Amino acid sequence: MSSASSTVVGSEGSWLVIIHGSFGSGKSSLAKAILVARPSGIAFVRQDALRRVSETASLSSP
Repeated sequence: MSSASSTVVGSEGSWLVIIHGSFGSGKSSLAKAILVARPSGIAFVRQDALRRVSETASLSSP
């Protein structure tokens, strides 16, 4: 069995919210509404940004 490492990010009260759904179902509208309702401590990250980071990491790994 291999050992796994983890990195703790945020604080004890932090949450990760993933919004998933079909095209045009209102995911971005919901995320923006959450951001407006609670502007402090919220990061709005689009899937495209995560995909680019993942692809860059894959290209640079040996």
